[in-house]
Amino acid sequence: MTCPFCKSDDTHSHGKRYSVYPTGIVAIVGLPFAMLHQASAPYDYDCNQCGKHFLHRTTPARIARILLVFIVAALIAMFVILIIGFLAGMIR
Repeated sequence: MTCPFCKSDDTHSHGKRYSVYPTGIVAIVGLPFAMLHQASAPYDYDCNQCGKHFLHRTTPARIARILLVFIVAALIAMFVILIIGFLAGMIR
């Protein structure tokens, strides 16, 4: 991995961020959602040359993150539509 700051190849990987996922969150949001969240997590790196910390997402992680954003946006839109429909039904 190349450092984005000094362009050095002398970097050290610390592995994936959020390597352990809380089981309570899995119970609340469901396993597929939690798997997408885990898949979108970046890898942590340190540059041994300049000492900077940086993150890198793989292409599958970027795709998983985009899917995660669309799913969350769809759930929020659905929730808003349900609330508006509920309130419109109560006003009549």
